[in-house]
Amino acid sequence: MTAHIKTLEAALGAALFERTARGVRLTALGEAAWPAIATAFDTLGLAVASLRTTAAPRVVHIATLPAIAQLWLSPRLPALREAAPEISTSITAMERPPNLKRAPHDLCLFYGATGVVVAEDVIFPVCAPSLAGALHSPSGLRVAGVLIGHEALVAGHLARGALVAPFGERLRLPLALRLWAAQKPQAKGAVDRVIRFLLSR
Repeated sequence: MTAHIKTLEAALGAALFERTARGVRLTALGEAAWPAIATAFDTLGLAVASLRTTAAPRVVHIATLPAIAQLWLSPRLPALREAAPEISTSITAMERPPNLKRAPHDLCLFYGATGVVVAEDVIFPVCAPSLAGALHSPSGLRVAGVLIGHEALVAGHLARGALVAPFGERLRLPLALRLWAAQKPQAKGAVDRVIRFLLSR
């Protein structure tokens, strides 16, 4: 988008943004034109995404939180490659969901209120097995090495015994782990197949 803005400024012969050491802000001309420009960029982004889908891409770009990328998504990629070896995935870890109308990502996987639920967000204390014996009640959580884990992210470690949940108490949070796309994926296309695979896990 930055390149498009610079091209537009060159064509206009005027600045839309004032660039300073503290960042950028809209000029008076930019403020007046921004609603129309933002709509145009959104439309262009969706058109490019639609073309990418129609072209039957073999690379699916996923944006997600670093912890989700490491603890939930990465362990599932070998099975995805085995199930669909012709499809590659590109994972971008970021702290906030991008605007899929403008960003070059096919899918977002974040905790939130938008999209298809992949897993409910349930949190509870977890720790190494060696510490579990010292924990007799929640008041013992001051012991070093105890953390609050999201069920979807620590499930694999619990199954392997690398972590244990010393107490039965669990708290369900209002937001869930959700997956969404900028637009409806092409049926049986690469994005659609990745979505179906991830929702089946």
